[in-house]
Order: sequence, then C-alpha cells, then structure tokens
Amino acid sequence: MQEIATHPAGASADFLPLNGTDYVEFYVGNAKQAAYFYRRVFGMRLTAYCGPETGAKDRVSYVLEQNKLRFVLTTSLDTKSSIAEHVHLHGDGVQNIALAVDDASSAYRETTKRGARGVIEPTVFKDEFGAVRLSAIATYGDTIHTFVERKNYRGAFLPGFAVVPGPDAVAEPAGLRRGDRRAWMRGDMIVPATQEKPPYWRVNRAENMLMLSSYHLSESAAPTYLDSLALFDPVVIQAYPSSIGFLATWMLSAGTRYRGISLRGIVTSSETLSDLRRREIESAFGCRVFDWYGQFERVAAIGSCEQGRHHLLSDYSYVEMLPADDGLFELVGTGFHNLSMPLIRYRCGDLVRPAPAKERCGCGRSFPLIEQVIGRVDDSIKLTDGRSIGRLDHLFKGVEGILEAQIRQDRVDAITFFIVPSSTFNDRTRETLQSNARYRLGGGIALEIRLVDAIPRTKNGKFKGVICNV
Repeated sequence: MQEIATHPAGASADFLPLNGTDYVEFYVGNAKQAAYFYRRVFGMRLTAYCGPETGAKDRVSYVLEQNKLRFVLTTSLDTKSSIAEHVHLHGDGVQNIALAVDDASSAYRETTKRGARGVIEPTVFKDEFGAVRLSAIATYGDTIHTFVERKNYRGAFLPGFAVVPGPDAVAEPAGLRRGDRRAWMRGDMIVPATQEKPPYWRVNRAENMLMLSSYHLSESAAPTYLDSLALFDPVVIQAYPSSIGFLATWMLSAGTRYRGISLRGIVTSSETLSDLRRREIESAFGCRVFDWYGQFERVAAIGSCEQGRHHLLSDYSYVEMLPADDGLFELVGTGFHNLSMPLIRYRCGDLVRPAPAKERCGCGRSFPLIEQVIGRVDDSIKLTDGRSIGRLDHLFKGVEGILEAQIRQDRVDAITFFIVPSSTFNDRTRETLQSNARYRLGGGIALEIRLVDAIPRTKNGKFKGVICNV
C-alpha cells in the first residue's frame, strides 16, 4: 500500500512537538515568603507542596497556580547545595522552564543529538497517582528545560508533592484577568489635537481596551469621558494621575459619581500621586488606587500595596540612597534587566522619603517602605478651550540638540520653552519641537522658544519640567 504524506513535500516533521509550558521553577532565598507574596499580591493559589513533611530532605517547594500559569518556588535546606549556590550567584530567579510533551524520551533524544547538553536522562517517577517521565537539557547559563510527560499521572503536580486543598485563605485575586476590559488614559495620541468634538477615544478590540485621549480633557468634555467609561465598564483603569485626577475632581465638584459597575482598581504611574489626589480618585470612582513609580531607564521601581503604602521593590534592581536635604534621599539604581546597556549606579535625580528602618507594613511584605516619592512634580498646562494637559515630555521625543528643557505658562494663550541647547541645536530642532507641540496641543496657543544657559532648580534641588502660573 502506498503511504500518504501528511506534510508538504520538502517540509520536515517537527522533531520537538510541544504542548506548552508545564511550569516555571524559581530558586529563591525564602520560598515561604515568596509564595505568600505571589498569593497575596497576584492571587495565585497554593495547590501543592513538598518538603521534610513529604520526604524531601534537601529542599522546600511551593506550587502556585492561576488559570494556565504554574509557578514552583523552591528553597534549599542545605547551604552548600546547587540550589543555594544558584541563589547566591543570581539572587531569586528562574532555574527551570518545564515544557509539556507527549514523549519525554523522544524530546531528550532529538534535542541532544542536535547538540543540546543533557542534564537529566529520561527517568520515570511514580507514586499512588501514577507515573511521570522527566528529562532535561541545559539552555542558557544555569537555566534548564525539563520535558514533562504526565499523560499517565493524575496527582496534583509531581510524585513527592502533597496536595494543598483549597480554597486558599491568603490568595486575593488582583482583579484583572486575561481578556478583561481595560481603560487606558496616558500619553498616546488617540485622536488629532485639533479635534473639537467627541469621541476623544477609540476601542482597541484586539486588547479589549478603551483608549482615551489625555489631550482633550476639559470641564465641557468630562461628562462624555465618564459616559464612555461607564458604557465600556472596564475592570481596571490605567492612567496618569493628572488625567484620572481631573475627572475625579470634576465628579466631586459636580456632585456625581462614576456609574460603571465592574471597576476594581485604578493603576496610576509616570507622575507623582499626592495623598489628596489619591483620596479624591478613590472617593469619586469608588475603588482602590494602586500607584507605581519607575523610570524609562528601569533602575528603580516602587509600587503601592493594598494597604496604600509604597514599597521599594528590591528584587527589581539594586538601589542606593544618597542623603539630600530635609530627610530626603536621592535614588541611585543599578538595574537587573537591561542586558544590552546596563546602567550601573545611575543617578535618576528623583527623591524619596524612606519610612523608619524598623517599620513594617500591614501587608506582610518585607520590601522597604517609602513614606513619600518626590518624583515627577510637573504641572499641567491650561488651554483657551478649557482643556488641561499633563505629561508633556512627549513633545521632546525625537528632538535632538537639547540638553535640558522646561515649559512655562504665564498666561492661558501662550507657553514658553526654555532650552539649554547643545552644539547640535539648529533650525531643524526648532521646527521639530514646534511641530510636536502643534500636533499635541493644537494651534490655539502661542509658542516661544528661548535659549538659556541653565534652568533653575526648586529649593530641594528638583528639576521641574512644566510650570503653570495660570
């Protein structure tokens, strides 16, 4: 009988068919603490455990799951083990990306004969729930890929792990799941700046996201913004504090409340969020605000927890604090993520006020507490048509020949750019800056560019990019 080809002529069969990611294993310094964090913050559920109680003498592992995600957090019980050495060299991090396969022996054989270095030859592990076949190869650095064949296994995770029955009393879902509706109100140009009538928003169907313009906020437009939000009814809103704060202030002054029913949280970032503005937003929208601080350079990150306290995320980067005036400290960061161009001891110029060293947050996390972030303190500018616009750093993107710049507004129909030029500043620089400003602000405001030798700092040494005296 003639064999029928099941793939096109000239095409080779897949030598490594994969069924997806089975789990990701992290080697960490304190698996119990890390598991608490992932359960409490991200809502992951503890489903399985192994340790001395289950017969493991060298390690403790917690298995966490959420939808299709499965994390394994492992800590060594022996300070001289390979697990401890991995944490010593790399800190908390991924050691094993396990891949689900139908045949772990074939996966091992096909990859090693093509040059992969074998770590674990195909081995069967059994318990009362069945058998799992595992094999593993080395990938990059100290990370490995384990091939998991579990078609004959019905246990919670792997042999040697005990089931942890639910529900998980610690886990609290963060509120946003894959596919949930989101609203986005940041620096993107959603509609032309010259557009005078709503809608000032568009729906991104691919990401199930309502994207609203931050450049058309005004008292007259506020009701239409809020109607569009209530109609779309997002689960979470991601916004500049100045943008979502504008709508909150308008609602409170108008004596109205947000009418959406699904909103569980608002995430603010890229600007400093004051305590007053946080309270206004939470009062107007009826949900919790989670604030995030970071920079384009990615050398430090600070996030707020469910208690409303800010934490310095010490597993994101190595941060030093240089003393400044009035109990403030300047952040100096060394990032862990930028492998192309690492920034080492980078002074970003932002200031924070740390909490007392021994103070602990009620959320239970061990990340250092930050009492106050003195970060981006720029004003919003006001336009003649009633619009209020914040975060104007976009005006300088793609503009060369500028060392420093400040935008100042002393009357409602004009703004002035104070520019410290470099040697490459030229007429093209002026034209590009003016074009960017017209694109985002429209033509109803006069623009002036002044070249200066230096731009004054505030009394605490902070650079302020936008000053509005209107």
